[in-house]
Amino acid sequence: MTPEQLARIKPNKDRIIRCQFMSILAYLGTLCFIPLSVSDGDQYILLHARQGLILWGLELFATPLLFIPGVGKSLFLIIFIPIVGLSLMGILGVLLRRTWRLPFVYRLSLAI
Repeated sequence: MTPEQLARIKPNKDRIIRCQFMSILAYLGTLCFIPLSVSDGDQYILLHARQGLILWGLELFATPLLFIPGVGKSLFLIIFIPIVGLSLMGILGVLLRRTWRLPFVYRLSLAI
């Protein structure tokens, strides 16, 4: 998706509260499946839901690192802290009614 196409994706004005609520859910871990399943083809919700799904997948990848003796907790934090930061950026973007391409996450979300 080109930057011009991305800039045109806005929340549906008739259902702005629903779009924002569903898009925020996308960045809250496992709850990303709710907007994916009820998006009704709304591109704004789908964009955020796909990015949220990638972040959730990265969380799943990071969790087993906790069980590595010694360095596991450090490796987990190295991955988990940026995930939390990106999730907060996504939520802020939704609250500001923007369509931000989260670094690294957006490109992975295009493959979904």
